[in-house]
Amino acid sequence: TQYQFCAYSASDGAALWCAQNDPPASVGNVTAYAVMNGVLYASYPAGNNTNFYILVEAINTSNGVHLWSKRLSGLSPGLLVVSGGNVYAVADNRLYALDASEGHVLWYAQHSADAPMAIAVG
Repeated sequence: TQYQFCAYSASDGAALWCAQNDPPASVGNVTAYAVMNGVLYASYPAGNNTNFYILVEAINTSNGVHLWSKRLSGLSPGLLVVSGGNVYAVADNRLYALDASEGHVLWYAQHSADAPMAIAVG
């Protein structure tokens, strides 16, 4: 499965650009989006029968150019929040902090699998 991300003019609905991703393996539905400073961030499950992971991607909103993607351990993606130059992504029972410009993992924290997770940045 591939996804096509498109941008449209707010004034007249004209298509500005469309970009199709090229995931390394089959993927599930996009589960979270966030936009900040001209970048669209999206996360979704990916992998095959033996190697599942969460894929987070960054796409330039002015031209559709793919900036980076990062594989995170997990089966079920959750929240995605962008703040202070970081992307915070939930994957299963882990919270990851990624560098928004490069996609590098800055840190991750694990929580109880039985507890729901919310992200508050401040």
